[in-house]
This record gives sequence, structure tokens and C-alpha cells, in this order.
Amino acid sequence: MRVWFVILFFATSGCSGKALDGGSADAGSSDASSADASSSEASSPTAGQFPTTPLAGSIKGHPFAFVSGDLRKQGDHVFLTLRNYDWRCGGPPGPADALLINIGDPPQAAGTFELRYGDGHGASFQAGISQDASATPVSSVSTGLVRLDMWTLTPGETLTGAAMLESDDSHVAGTFTVTVCPPRP
Repeated sequence: MRVWFVILFFATSGCSGKALDGGSADAGSSDASSADASSSEASSPTAGQFPTTPLAGSIKGHPFAFVSGDLRKQGDHVFLTLRNYDWRCGGPPGPADALLINIGDPPQAAGTFELRYGDGHGASFQAGISQDASATPVSSVSTGLVRLDMWTLTPGETLTGAAMLESDDSHVAGTFTVTVCPPRP
């Protein structure tokens, strides 16, 4: 199980002085510093236009249909993961051909927030699960909106929301319900 988390963590965080989504950790970029979406509603005109259908789309050329998801605290970070397979808190890693959407450190409040490459949220599309992180195709979300209808970190509770996310080779839109998992050290 720890190997799977390490893959997930490195897939969303990158290494060597990079932000959670692989962008530079240098705060000098006006793009990264202007995206403090954690304290305000996204100003995009599409924020009110989330689809009301379940989350679906395409990840790296593979059809994606949301099945399960979780929100969990790991150390000082919070991760929101949306999957195309059934998974329960503490369960084994998914199948090798799994499709996932990983969002690191979402704002810890209900509301709509914007995602952009390099903004520190570490949002990514992931195709597959492997013990070798370099063998797991991942692409960073370039733009997107996420709506969280409520916020809680209480294990066993559920959170509902919606997302519209895009990258060069992936896109998803729709609603989701996730389970809050117990924290990990």
C-alpha cells in the first residue's frame, strides 16, 4: 500500500524543487501567484455551468467514467482522488489499467476553485498504476474548475462536488461523491 501512495504522491508532486503539479516551485511567476483560488470563488463564466451528469471524459486516450473517490489527509497535505474503479479506504491499489484524477491540497472549504498548471494544487490525470512511477503516464491539468458542495475531514463522511478539468490529452466533466478516509501519517 505504501508503494501505491508513493507512486501517487510522486505522480502529483514531481521532484527536485517543483510545485505539486510539476511546475516550478519558484513563486516568481505571476501566473502562479495570481491564482490564489483557495480564498475566493472562481471568476470564470463557466463556474455555474457544471454538468449535472456523473464525471466522465477521456484520460490519455482512454474513456473515463467515475466510479469512486476519496479525500484524505496525509501528513500536511490533503488529496482528492477520483477513480474509474471501485475502491474503499485502506483497500489495495487498483488495477494496472486504472484511470485516476489526483488533486493535491484543495482549498479546505466548500466552494468553487480554479485549477491552472503551476498553481500548487498538483492536479493530474493518471493512466495506470505501477510500482515504477516512471512507468505511470501522468499529465498535469492545465485548466479546470472544481466545486466542493461541503467540506469535512471527518472519516466516513461523504463529500459531493463537480469538476471540469482539461489537459492537452485529457478532459473530464461532471459530478462526483467521495468518501473521507482516515488520515495517514
